[in-house]
Amino acid sequence: MINYTTLENHLKTWIKNVTGLSNGHVISQNDNGPQPIGQYATVRVFDAQVVGHDTYKVTNGTEDTVDLNYSGVRRVMVGVNIYRGDAQNQMAKLVSSFDRIDTAQYFQSLNIGIINSSEVR
Repeated sequence: MINYTTLENHLKTWIKNVTGLSNGHVISQNDNGPQPIGQYATVRVFDAQVVGHDTYKVTNGTEDTVDLNYSGVRRVMVGVNIYRGDAQNQMAKLVSSFDRIDTAQYFQSLNIGIINSSEVR
């Protein structure tokens, strides 16, 4: 099962590392609090879609129960927006960071693969 909060936190870390935005300036798009002063980014993780087939593992549980665990590849769409300041330049930094080794290593260490990204608009 995907922990959306953990995934969102990893994405926030990436955004902060690339853009230089500080804590409190990279927030969830669903956050109902006040907007930060100055430039800030929002991140939203959309529902996951199954890709391919899951692998199931059945084990005997306690007494008369059976534990069923499954794993598989999921595709998740993420939306990132930057507001105020030179937002287009900051977004371009994020997109171009996909070509950098440190970004690839960061996401690989988390078992996250980047399939594609849209152009900055």
